[in-house]
Amino acid sequence: RYLAASPPGPGDAALVVRAKRADALRYLGGADAARAEATAILAASHAQGSHRGRAEGLRVLAGLEHGFSDFARGIARYSDAITAYEHVGDSLGVAKCAHGRGWLYLNSARFGAARADFAMGAELAQSVDSPLDVAWSLQGLAEALTQLGELPAAEAAARDAIIDFDRAGSRSGHGMALATLANLLRDRGDFAAARTTYKTSIDLLGSFRSQLVGFPMLHLVVLELLHGTTAALDQALDRVNRLPQPVAFRIVLRLVELARTTDVDATLNEVSELLALPDASLLPVVSRVLGRLDEVLARPDFERLHAILEAFRARPA
Repeated sequence: RYLAASPPGPGDAALVVRAKRADALRYLGGADAARAEATAILAASHAQGSHRGRAEGLRVLAGLEHGFSDFARGIARYSDAITAYEHVGDSLGVAKCAHGRGWLYLNSARFGAARADFAMGAELAQSVDSPLDVAWSLQGLAEALTQLGELPAAEAAARDAIIDFDRAGSRSGHGMALATLANLLRDRGDFAAARTTYKTSIDLLGSFRSQLVGFPMLHLVVLELLHGTTAALDQALDRVNRLPQPVAFRIVLRLVELARTTDVDATLNEVSELLALPDASLLPVVSRVLGRLDEVLARPDFERLHAILEAFRARPA
């Protein structure tokens, strides 16, 4: 409402306001309206010769491509926006686009490029004292380092991200960084600390009904499956089954069922059908969780599942 009360006019300042309005529309679920506004910003920027306006419009469009899982186009948009922000000397704009592009690289399994972008984003955001952008950069850096096998550095980045999310007052970011830290604690075998940290993340995200709460819940299910008791697994499954279930969640939960069901063929058929859906966003989510299920999936009667999963992993992102 505040942004709508700021009438657009000529000049960079008005284009920045319009970009903020487009951001608000995107966050509220108005993707089509946000895209129309960003496209209009680019047209006005071209007419006025505004590099800042061009950067803002491209940044908004890149975020929209991320939301629709068009990673290649989003990377290209962010790259063009970075060039435009650099032209006007806006370090914070570059930082935002660097960590935005980093997430797209991460979801495209380009982990080295992701690490470089997140490190750049953290450094630039730190230089202009923007703790929220520092935190998101460090959160991404922790994820990238995890994929590269650099677990101590990943844990340090996750702990630093928690501090900066707290400085910025971001409960959602804080909760997600806790989930990342819990993953790392689990990976180094500290299952009790991981369980406690997952539950802290779930409680924090659940306190304001964040849709992100499903991610630590899902990872807690996997932890209890591999290293917990039957009662703890049942309790974790009961909580996650109460949530709306995106396709990725349904796949992981069906995979968890494989450890408990005697109807292997029916469950495999359902997994195969879900994996065949044309949703590129499934690739990073499911692949990361599968990496933690090796103890279950190594059972000798699951050769068909391994074939299905290998074909899925070979899909282009």
